[in-house]
Amino acid sequence: EGSNCPVLPFPLGRDIGRARKMAAAILKRRSREAQQAQFDRDALAIGRKLRLAGITEAEVARQLDALTPAVNVELARQQHGRRQA
Repeated sequence: EGSNCPVLPFPLGRDIGRARKMAAAILKRRSREAQQAQFDRDALAIGRKLRLAGITEAEVARQLDALTPAVNVELARQQHGRRQA
């Protein structure tokens, strides 16, 4: 029997591929304001997709909260790697 409970395809805090992609897009922006706007756009789009999939607002917030540090780690990693090159 089916369940009415939506399932997250993958926890966002552990989705390194998504965090890397977001970090790369952020680093293409020059100003802090543009970088923040890029993150906000990406997070808004992800939240929208989760809501459309039936994920509760509380879970969307938890997932986006978990994604933020993953993106920050990737930003630091990519910036450090860029300086090394």
